[in-house]
Amino acid sequence: QGVSIFPYFNGLMVTLIMATILALFSNTFTLVFIAISFYFSSFLLIDLLASKKPLVYGLLITAVIVSFFTFVFLYKTIAAPFGFVLFGLFSFSIGLVSFLNKYLLNPV
Repeated sequence: QGVSIFPYFNGLMVTLIMATILALFSNTFTLVFIAISFYFSSFLLIDLLASKKPLVYGLLITAVIVSFFTFVFLYKTIAAPFGFVLFGLFSFSIGLVSFLNKYLLNPV
């Protein structure tokens, strides 16, 4: 079974939500919460790489490429305080693939 990823996944989601909310008030706090989200996503990435499943690697590569192009195309259109929030797309994609791997791709 392995270790539950819920603490890391929940921490990732909370920091991304806080980064989005605090982008209205201060870019400094936004960058701090985006950095914390990369901290949580690094643990999720380690768990993903330990799974050694080709499907998971394919999903991870696809999610990172999609988040990269989403960042590139949306950065110019989003207002100034919210531009840096798009960096959270990378950590969100890692969290999404990790959640899919742990709870939807594993047979019961």
